[in-house]
Amino acid sequence: HTAFLGPTLADVAFEKAGIMKTGVPCVTVNKGEALDVLATHAESVGCELISVDCGKIEIISSKPDSVSVVYGEDSFTIGMPGGFQGCNAALAIEALKMLPEYDDAISDNVYRGLETANIPCRFQKIMGSPVILDVTHTVHGMKCLARSVREVHGKVVLVLGILSDKDAEGICREISKVAVKVFITAPDSPRAMPAETLYGTMTGFHDDVTLCGSVDEAMKLAMEESDEADVLVTGSFRTVEDALKWIQRES
Repeated sequence: HTAFLGPTLADVAFEKAGIMKTGVPCVTVNKGEALDVLATHAESVGCELISVDCGKIEIISSKPDSVSVVYGEDSFTIGMPGGFQGCNAALAIEALKMLPEYDDAISDNVYRGLETANIPCRFQKIMGSPVILDVTHTVHGMKCLARSVREVHGKVVLVLGILSDKDAEGICREISKVAVKVFITAPDSPRAMPAETLYGTMTGFHDDVTLCGSVDEAMKLAMEESDEADVLVTGSFRTVEDALKWIQRES
């Protein structure tokens, strides 16, 4: 949100958050207005700011369980799928380089660490199953997820449930682009957006939408009607949690 703050308000916000301190390097992948605000504050507190240009990251291959990239003069594999992980890895590498122990104790292990890295329920393909789990719940996250799904899996059957404070229109707009069929539900949470509300929004972006009374029902129908397509479950931590419980019971 700092992209929308003036320099004075940004300084107050940074100070209250306790981030960007004098003499402590800060590494960012932000650009544009957000980077301008960060740079202004960094200069005011005497903080070295390192900007990572994600445009210089080349994706060599994108697989269901990993992505291989070239960054600078180095090539390496990240043990998590999705091209966006290349930018995350570059950010982590540049941050590690700022540590005094980097050359002696860290540098030899960085790429091995990236290759074995794992984040459950972030574009995670369940072994022996067509199910993909992703707890993304923002419009930007859905845009990145849709791009990764398109690169790795093509089109998918979608199970979607979100919480009531999320941007339903933006989420539906982005993720509907990679769905052949959509099953709308609501997770087991008092904060869940009513499935009927989300269904009404999704029908504005997709022609094949089914309203389900629970995540269990959505999972059952999606698996039955998936044919050879993978099944993507997303929209909320709670939706993915319910789907995992269903998978555990069914297996």
